[in-house]
Amino acid sequence: MIGGSVKYAELLEDGLKNNGNEIISYYRTSIYAGRVLSRELGYVNTVKGISRLVLGVIKSWFQTNPVVWIVHHPVMGSMALMARRKKLIYICHGPWAGEAFDISSQGIANKAINKTRRLIQSVLVQQSDVVFFLSEYMKGRIKSELNISVHKLEKYKLIPPIAEISSKKVDNVDKKEYQKTQNQIYICRRLVRRTGIYDFLERLATSPYRNTFQIIIAGDGPDRARIEQLIYRNKLWNVVMSGFVDEKNHRINYLTSEYMLLPSLTNEGFGLVIIEAIHNDCIPIVSINAGGGAEWMNGTCHNLVYDGSVQGLIECMSYASNRKTEILKNLKEKISSMTKEHAADVIESVS
Repeated sequence: MIGGSVKYAELLEDGLKNNGNEIISYYRTSIYAGRVLSRELGYVNTVKGISRLVLGVIKSWFQTNPVVWIVHHPVMGSMALMARRKKLIYICHGPWAGEAFDISSQGIANKAINKTRRLIQSVLVQQSDVVFFLSEYMKGRIKSELNISVHKLEKYKLIPPIAEISSKKVDNVDKKEYQKTQNQIYICRRLVRRTGIYDFLERLATSPYRNTFQIIIAGDGPDRARIEQLIYRNKLWNVVMSGFVDEKNHRINYLTSEYMLLPSLTNEGFGLVIIEAIHNDCIPIVSINAGGGAEWMNGTCHNLVYDGSVQGLIECMSYASNRKTEILKNLKEKISSMTKEHAADVIESVS
């Protein structure tokens, strides 16, 4: 397995192992990762990790047993294409266009890098034996962006999100020790333009509700300095930027917050934070622009999807304020069947 969206990759790997499959893992890290990664395996941003990956590709050519490459990251997927005589399954977490939105104005070099990534993804989507998507939104987005012909669509399928907590580091967090802070909102995102945090705070700065919330923002990325400047310039002292958080404090932030907000401008494949929030009794409120996340929430509780405005957020919070127990009960029932073993079964059905 080559892992890009690390948490999903970890959980799916565990599900495949629980179903009796032998797995060799390769993970890639990035300076733009939203939080500390929990699994220390063959990270490919090291000489050792790259060597391990190359040797794994070579080894697969000489194995007589069936080998299935499961790829999460399009750039790293180019390595799997070298083992093309084996079956190749690509799990597409989202279009590269979303990252183009962030780097398009940062020089010729970044534009060239983005075009290369986009070309690799296009080749991978079209050359893989099966391509899985976490939402119909993402499937449609890739279809339109890459201009995929209709007669090839049978190999493009849906795989469910996994509604489990991957790290054992949160096991020592006792829910009973933490109380909800009224109107506290938790946002955990990569700090890039497409995730919409800057735009949300810009609207908040001029809103009569600007002091209504206590907001915690966890994460890092190239948009962090711009967001911090906006907070300082507009004296939004009720907004706390925490940077990277480990899994324990990540969970504590959920447990002490009434709401989890998923702002977005475009290109959300799904949004694992929705699942994490539900697990930790924190009500998710999702932007209508959040793609797969909005798609899922609209089919589950459409009153928790807001139009991106501060007024829209207030309306969602007002709806949820007297229904929190009922809402969380319904959401937990909705995710109860979304296990890692079930996702593994979907993969095995085409392997």
